[in-house]
Parts: sequence; C-alpha cells; structure tokens
Amino acid sequence: MAKKSIKQAVFWFVALMLLLTTLGQFILQPILADLKVLAMPHYVMESPYADRFRFWHGVASVVYLVQSVCGAALLLKMNAAMGRGKG
Repeated sequence: MAKKSIKQAVFWFVALMLLLTTLGQFILQPILADLKVLAMPHYVMESPYADRFRFWHGVASVVYLVQSVCGAALLLKMNAAMGRGKG
C-alpha cells in the first residue's frame, strides 16, 4: 500500500513540474519576449510596458518557485521511500 501511494505521489509531483515547465516555456516566456520587443529601442523597464513586464515576470517567478518546491518535495519523498526500503 505504501509503495503505491509513493508512486502515485511521485507521478503527481513530476506531472505538476512538467505542467509548470510547459507553462513557463510556451506561455510566460513568449509574453516576456514580446514585451521586450515592444519596448524597443528602450529597456523594457524604461518603457510604458514596465508594469506589464513586472507583473508577468512576477508570475513567472512564482511558477518557478512552485516548481522548485515540488522538486525539493519530490527529492524528500524519494529519499524517505529509499530509507524505508532498507529496513
């Protein structure tokens, strides 16, 4: 029973991390890149698009933070599972 729940938790951690990576790569990064292009020839933070860029950069940072926490939790879960198997 415990092995099944560990496998299920690992699956969901990996699935969430994959979803967050996809979100960042194919949605958030293009938005940030477009805002940089729109701001040309100025730096994006010196342009009228600074507020939008700041918002989307914050969203991307939160997504990355959640992804990092999921990765750490996955490592802890795997480490705990390996420790139980040695007994």
